[in-house]
Amino acid sequence: MPNFRLDHVSMLVHDIAVSTQFYVDVFGWPIVRTSGDPVTGQWLGIGGSDTLHLNQGDMSTTTVTKENHLAVRIDEFDTFLARLTSIGVTYYDWVNTPNTIGHHPAGFRQVYIQDPNGYWIEINDHAQN
Repeated sequence: MPNFRLDHVSMLVHDIAVSTQFYVDVFGWPIVRTSGDPVTGQWLGIGGSDTLHLNQGDMSTTTVTKENHLAVRIDEFDTFLARLTSIGVTYYDWVNTPNTIGHHPAGFRQVYIQDPNGYWIEINDHAQN
């Protein structure tokens, strides 16, 4: 079997500038590539060679639910939550209790935030095995 690695995740967004600014401001992910004139695509560096690819377009047929989310793990979980609070970003547990940390049955902590398009992003401290 070949060895696979994640290259990027692509998300359709309403407004590329607003969405890009959210991910840069909240996560600190740098813009690593831009496409279109005017700009309709941005690639943001998540870490290593992994990227989030934002594409501006018509989201009228896009259904957004918490079950369909992007999840990222972070080493400094508590520090990041303090940062979210300081910049006015509300986080939630799975049942949508504001500013509450959830606990996955596997034992790690997790919270969820929403981007300007309504997409849910899980932030967790799931240890790598």
